[in-house]
Amino acid sequence: IEQDVFLGATKLLLHLDGKNPSDEFEDSSFYYNKNQPIDTDGDVSASTTEKQLGVGSAEFDGDSGFLTVPDSDNWDFDSGDFTIDFWVKFKVLPVSGSMAGIYSQRQNANHMVSAALLNDGSGTLKWSFNIEDGSTSTTILAPTTLGSNWYHIAYVRKGNNLKIFQGGSSLPTTGSLSGSMPSLN
Repeated sequence: IEQDVFLGATKLLLHLDGKNPSDEFEDSSFYYNKNQPIDTDGDVSASTTEKQLGVGSAEFDGDSGFLTVPDSDNWDFDSGDFTIDFWVKFKVLPVSGSMAGIYSQRQNANHMVSAALLNDGSGTLKWSFNIEDGSTSTTILAPTTLGSNWYHIAYVRKGNNLKIFQGGSSLPTTGSLSGSMPSLN
């Protein structure tokens, strides 16, 4: 059996395949702490009818549902390399001028990091990565087209470059990262 050399570096691993109709989702990473469960907020449930991997998937209502993961130093990316990747299937895409949040860590509106799918108002969908550190704002955008399929998305930072991948292909991006990301506790 080959050992996954990246498993020890994985800080959070959510399969999101709770047993329907359970809302319980667990962290499968090496760092999993049973005393700090993943909480569901709003309308989030497990579905065994919609799935890409495993026995099910998390289903969000697209309005108020989200997961809360306890704060950890593992989420402080600083200036280091990182990857955030996931599978996603949208029942409804964001309407003009709106967004679907994927990841967010925030202290307040002026200190936050987020990833989302935006509809820019002209009908163009864009994957985004946004950093607010209190004095500057950095946004990386990558235009995309999506249908009703499952998509594998990865946000990958290496050095000062952040690339956004869809289905293993790097998308053209605007903007760049430099320096450290804010520590948000």
